[in-house]
Amino acid sequence: DEIVAYAEEGLEDPFWRYYLRHRNDQGVLYDLYQRHPEFQMLAKNPQVLNTLTGVLGEDIFLYENSLVYKPSGRANAVPWHQDFLSRPDEPMKYNAWITLDPVTEANGTLKVIPGSHRQGYLPWKRIKGETHHDRVLEEYVKEEDAVYVEMAAGDALIFDARLLHSSDECHSDDPRRAYRISYQGFD
Repeated sequence: DEIVAYAEEGLEDPFWRYYLRHRNDQGVLYDLYQRHPEFQMLAKNPQVLNTLTGVLGEDIFLYENSLVYKPSGRANAVPWHQDFLSRPDEPMKYNAWITLDPVTEANGTLKVIPGSHRQGYLPWKRIKGETHHDRVLEEYVKEEDAVYVEMAAGDALIFDARLLHSSDECHSDDPRRAYRISYQGFD
């Protein structure tokens, strides 16, 4: 709550020269692992890391991390996308989406299309100025196959970065915050 409130007030960020700038206007606070030590524990969760060794090998590193939330009173839908789709030649990445609050369809949980990662990266477009600026072209999204991933606080969803995912516009009074960590193997 304190971290989000500080970002929402637009107060000085002492780390702005070293890490990605927060996008609190769109509900994304970047590099919390580096800025706030309490998030290091979540990123180093042994269950998450043990799961990832099966697909990434023993040598795993943290590629990117952010707190994602639904800012109240603002447009907060996230369009269909695949993470890192503008960088298809980079090594494969997996995400851990760890919920800090219960997330439901009513407060804007993730929507995913199961199995969509098997298609590889899909054709996309860029919308400048938005946090989720790289989006899959609508004709490649089978919305009828989408499922909502409702989770309790503290649950972790681990998924291939190529999984199609989004979230609906939401104006619930219930908070919806999750810590998103992307991992990559050294091999």
